[in-house]
Amino acid sequence: MDKSRITAVIPCYNVSRACVEVMNETARHVGRVIAVNDGSTDDTLVEMLKAQGRHPNLVVVDFEQNRGLCHGWAVATLMSRGEILVCVDSDTFVFPGSLRKLVQGRGVVIESTPLRRIGLPARLGQAIEEKLSAEQESQRMQFVLT
Repeated sequence: MDKSRITAVIPCYNVSRACVEVMNETARHVGRVIAVNDGSTDDTLVEMLKAQGRHPNLVVVDFEQNRGLCHGWAVATLMSRGEILVCVDSDTFVFPGSLRKLVQGRGVVIESTPLRRIGLPARLGQAIEEKLSAEQESQRMQFVLT
């Protein structure tokens, strides 16, 4: 598999040395690494910037305040490139070859068709629309009542 097709996301919070090892290993095997410093109060950002100097495919995002894991994943996902997105914990030891093994074909076909173009069966599409309408009406009524 062409490693340029893979982006790895590594959210980091107060894990300076551990995240550097993960970034170093991951950067060797993927096209792009997006590491998010989530408001760390230790030297995590300094170590991340040093690693960025060694790996041209490493992008560092810095949040001044802690925003939480999901926010870090969301921002990194928006910045990702390629077809495959891999989330790696900042304190995980990445064994050589493990990322390649993770993304190699295992009977799963990755479609290039955007989800918004997938046709749903008529009854399922109608049920989804009805549920969304009911939720919107419920929210509107709660607003009127409060």
